[in-house]
Amino acid sequence: MFFSDIELARRVEEANAITNAKYAEAHAQLYPDSDASVLAIGGGQAIYMGPTSPLTQVLGFGLHNSITLSEIEEIENFYFSKNTPVNIELCPLVETCLLENLANRNYKLIEVSNVLVKQLGKNILPISAIPNIKIEKISQNKAKIWVNVMSKGFSEFPEAAGMLENMWLTGFEVPNNHYFLASTNADEIPAGAASISIYNGVASLCGASTLPEFRKLGIQTTLLQHRFNLAIEQNCDLATISTLPGTISQRNAERQGFQVIYTRVKLMRSKS
Repeated sequence: MFFSDIELARRVEEANAITNAKYAEAHAQLYPDSDASVLAIGGGQAIYMGPTSPLTQVLGFGLHNSITLSEIEEIENFYFSKNTPVNIELCPLVETCLLENLANRNYKLIEVSNVLVKQLGKNILPISAIPNIKIEKISQNKAKIWVNVMSKGFSEFPEAAGMLENMWLTGFEVPNNHYFLASTNADEIPAGAASISIYNGVASLCGASTLPEFRKLGIQTTLLQHRFNLAIEQNCDLATISTLPGTISQRNAERQGFQVIYTRVKLMRSKS
């Protein structure tokens, strides 16, 4: 058992912010015309990876020092100069005056998400074997296979999958990102995929997907166990994941020993 406090929130939010900022930095290298960029401000990261990217937002903001109006204005100028609304994802442990200042500047609540954390021990965990399925940690040479599995896993949301493909490919260029692929033993047909990002002892569980014909076999549970063990090998003491409140994803995470530590809020302000 552990308790949610400002120090825990800082670790989790910093890991999230820095990891996502590295995506934008890598994206700028891969796609120089993308205008991908990062502004470090207010203890957090203002990230831009295109007007429709889910990573285009401010993360880890306001947990270290009081935020001034000039810092808020600097963030607004950063995004408005790119003709993009400002999206700020906030931990609820920020100072109340920050929320008041954002409300006074016409920021609107557009999303909430639960942040869950699991404490990791030092011992490697047993892995659940699945008949005729193997799990392997992959590198750049199988990046397109991994992305294809992720895209097919999002087949119910084709627009989202198409938007995320470049981001997923970029992730293979980000230091301390790790990728796992599940496939059949006999003919190596891809069945599932998952990833994990590690920063300062915090293991962030990122994308995960199982193809429809391979669901309910326990593939995601096994992929999760592999990621836990990698995190333990990398000396992580915390694993974290975020979900929409009350979803199957949250319930599955809680079954694996995660607990909700707080609920983030996402606030948005348009230029006009």
